[in-house]
Amino acid sequence: MWFKNLTLFDFQEPFEQPAAELAEALSGMRFRPCPDHEPSTRGWSAPLGVPDGPLVHSIGDTHLLRLTLEERLLPASVVREKLAEQVEEIEQREHRKVGRKEQRDLREHLEQSLLPDAFTRKRSTFGYIDAERGVLAVDNATDKRVEDFTTALREALGSLPVRPVASREDPGLIMTEWLRDQDLPGGFELDGECVLRDPDDTRVVARLRQEDLGGEEVQAHLAAGKRVSQLAVNWEDRLRLVVGDDLRVRRVRFLDSVQEKLDDMPQDSREQEMDARFHLMSEEFRGLHDALLAAFGGPAEG
Repeated sequence: MWFKNLTLFDFQEPFEQPAAELAEALSGMRFRPCPDHEPSTRGWSAPLGVPDGPLVHSIGDTHLLRLTLEERLLPASVVREKLAEQVEEIEQREHRKVGRKEQRDLREHLEQSLLPDAFTRKRSTFGYIDAERGVLAVDNATDKRVEDFTTALREALGSLPVRPVASREDPGLIMTEWLRDQDLPGGFELDGECVLRDPDDTRVVARLRQEDLGGEEVQAHLAAGKRVSQLAVNWEDRLRLVVGDDLRVRRVRFLDSVQEKLDDMPQDSREQEMDARFHLMSEEFRGLHDALLAAFGGPAEG
């Protein structure tokens, strides 16, 4: 279990809830399968995947969590087709036009009647609380999935005093300087990929892959005023990742030096293997968190 993405939040006050109390708080929102008559359900499930297992898997003061969502999939094309059939039938039978409000009501009844036969999709979002460092980490970089996770955690705990990790200096400007000057801080190297955007029109985008990022094409984009939106880097030959100007990290890959550490750790059971991966991953992310903030001028004040 390696996180592939990383959105970080800072706790605004110490997180002091023991693992047992955290699990008890989450138990009020334990995941249940989606019934025939509901479009979706979400809740907390066992991070190790054991049915009815503990909702929190802890190593010291670091607590692994898993939010599971199951939803019934109703293709919009199917709903539209069925609705059109019903509207046509009513109009022909009653010799009148079906208005918008009536169509909305028909759609709601239609969707409800189709739900029991709809396919379901289940997906999970992992995250962990590093109580010692006062950090919440979520394995996703999309607004909706991250917000779903933090909202569910806030509902379970009653409050969640966190804010997105922020740096003193603008990451987009700093990474643009890295690319322009081909000069990165110690530990970071360019990794042949970037996304550049026009700050005055964010629809103007250049996505460059497998490129010489010091070449003429990249420099021409920068000279035209584009800024780095995402930049692929290698960090200390331990992680390859894409850093966003929002400080979100995408497409994380753990390199051989980290995998070799894992090989040296006890893994006699699935739980031991998960413990080893979780411990190693959280330690690597601590180092990455510190390195990114240092590269962007330190943590934002206030």
